[in-house]
Amino acid sequence: MRAHARPGLVILAVLLVVTASALVALSMITAGAAARGHADASSRHTEAEAIVWSGVLQALAEMSAQRDDLLAGEAPALTGRTELYQTAAGERAVVRLLNVGDADPFDSEPMLARAEAAALNANTASAEMLAALPGLSEEDAQRLISARDAAPFASITEVAARAEITDPDALAYLCVFSADPEVEGGIADAARCGDARIDITAEWSDELAGALDARFGEGSSAAVRSVLDDGWSLASRTDLANFQGSILSQSSEEWREEFDALVFSSEPYAIGRVDMLRASAEVLAAIPGIDEDAARELVSTRDRLSDPERRSISWPTEYGVLSYEDFALAAEHLAARSLQWTIRVEGGFTPAQIDDTLSAAELRDRSAYDSNESLIGAVVWEVVIDASVRPARVASITDVTLEHAWAAIAHEQAADENDSEDDTPAPSVSSSFESADPVGPAQPEPDTKPAARRIGRWMTTGGDA
Repeated sequence: MRAHARPGLVILAVLLVVTASALVALSMITAGAAARGHADASSRHTEAEAIVWSGVLQALAEMSAQRDDLLAGEAPALTGRTELYQTAAGERAVVRLLNVGDADPFDSEPMLARAEAAALNANTASAEMLAALPGLSEEDAQRLISARDAAPFASITEVAARAEITDPDALAYLCVFSADPEVEGGIADAARCGDARIDITAEWSDELAGALDARFGEGSSAAVRSVLDDGWSLASRTDLANFQGSILSQSSEEWREEFDALVFSSEPYAIGRVDMLRASAEVLAAIPGIDEDAARELVSTRDRLSDPERRSISWPTEYGVLSYEDFALAAEHLAARSLQWTIRVEGGFTPAQIDDTLSAAELRDRSAYDSNESLIGAVVWEVVIDASVRPARVASITDVTLEHAWAAIAHEQAADENDSEDDTPAPSVSSSFESADPVGPAQPEPDTKPAARRIGRWMTTGGDA
């Protein structure tokens, strides 16, 4: 009996060994496939980051070339979409700029760059200015100032976290990168655009007198010296506005040149000035000397300014929007240009079958955002470019890929729900109903806490970018 049982046990043991070996081999194959899949995904992500960086370099080059235009108050003209190469599988590597404005992020005509100086600088604005913004209380303003006293803010994400400012509408009125270089905008002579302004507070010397005569004409230095000898102070823009307002019955073209050519400090930059050409009425109304009515009038007036007027900060007095006294209070906080701009750069791959009918020229000329084009493995960075120096430099990089993905999901859900509502029969006149909540479920907050990165000598922020 035992002799007959042994062969069966041996066969069973062999089967168990074979089965175990097969399971081990299968697990190794599965693990290897997973490892390869992870490596492929990591490689694709790295490649997408390189594509995004190419877009950043392109924007840097374009803004460097346009620096004089920016100094004169123009907005940057940036390439919205670039196709870099095609893979062996037929996918196209694409980099494009996304909407950074207040409109629907999936609008067909997005804002490709947002002026930092269109907002109040959280690192320099006074408590009164901050508390005047919608959504910020006096307690919020004091908490923000206490936080920045410990260390300046490097991003709006830091403002939200360290100052506990959670209202997204209030955060939209703030920035941390706005620095106006103390150089001319070329109001009277375009050739002077970029020339250093004259520091009128420097100790009087033949060099200062010569600079004034060369800039404003022979005898100008004697006139300035006479004003100073008469006891007038010319230590700030406020002083200059008070002097001009008391001497002249109305502002003139000379005002424009003086505010463009003179500076009242040896510092090369003025931090926190607000761009009158782009700031909202809410931001303008937070500036001393400008109330809500004047802010709305400034916004409605600036669209009809001539080119020389746009380059000046004194046009509110020329149009009677601000009195001399109010303009004197506001002058220190005003700029007529922006040199730091925020862009959102997306990089990824289009499926091989998309856009096969388009020529290379048509691909180059496509709109900056095409809602029908979905990029595979996309990476999105929010980048602040500083063109106050030449060449332009990167001031900040933040990886906002997850934030953009949540926005895409919310947009799609809202569209689907709107479509379903359109199919629902309207209630009869006798029907009663209650107001519905806003369309679309609340989305979880994305993890946007930045991690420090170094690019050259510049510190940046952003997840694993």
